[in-house]
Amino acid sequence: MPKIRVVFDIDNVLAACDSINDQTNLYFLRKGAIIIASNASHYVFPGITQLIRKLYSDENVELSFFSSGPKERNIEFVRNLLTHCLGEDKYKQLEPTLIILSKEDCSVNTKENSINLSRTCGMYHGNNIKDLSKIAPNLQHTIFIEDDPSYVKFGQQFNLLRSENVRAKDFEKLPLKYDEEDEFKTCNNAFYLAGRLLTLIETMTADPSKTVQDLLFPIQFTPKPRELMKYTMNRLATTLKKGLTPRRSKWNNGDFIWNNLI
Repeated sequence: MPKIRVVFDIDNVLAACDSINDQTNLYFLRKGAIIIASNASHYVFPGITQLIRKLYSDENVELSFFSSGPKERNIEFVRNLLTHCLGEDKYKQLEPTLIILSKEDCSVNTKENSINLSRTCGMYHGNNIKDLSKIAPNLQHTIFIEDDPSYVKFGQQFNLLRSENVRAKDFEKLPLKYDEEDEFKTCNNAFYLAGRLLTLIETMTADPSKTVQDLLFPIQFTPKPRELMKYTMNRLATTLKKGLTPRRSKWNNGDFIWNNLI
């Protein structure tokens, strides 16, 4: 079967570089990571390091990155992140074929794209879009992890795995209880994404006839009553919460998600 390509946004999905207090800085040193890129500290969220390692351990999966940040920053961040996660030797093996796209690679949004997304999916739009065809010609096996749906190109909403918009400052609120739903899901975003993402990969690997569009879109969008081919995007909290359940018994690394929730 074709390899499954996972395309990650960077800012507020993998890491953030907003200002935090000294106590939270120490927390990231213990539970996450601090990556320096373009002379700025990027706080890598808890769970991201383990998720990156898990994905690269699967020979059927390839990772790429598409951030609207500057090219030089993106390249430096990804290099330092993957070196932290996998080691320098492994990064050097990956580097020649690694795809990292940046703001220079974004396309200008069009009125037609904006209208189509709004009318069919109720999605808002921005000035620029991230066209996944610049990374992967086969979008049937491409998963796009992004916190800002305004970057989605019409027709590629089927590839979107929506993430929380996470800030480093959110972790200043710790410790949290499970009942504090919004804050809890934000701080544990990496684990919720892992649950959904790994279940998708397992399903597609077991049944190559399944595509990302078959499995992902119905979970995140609901058909509008009595309106053909029109949908509404489900609440993010509802979508991500489902990501935990299937992983409880399947994760082989010490029940990673449930034992590591913040």
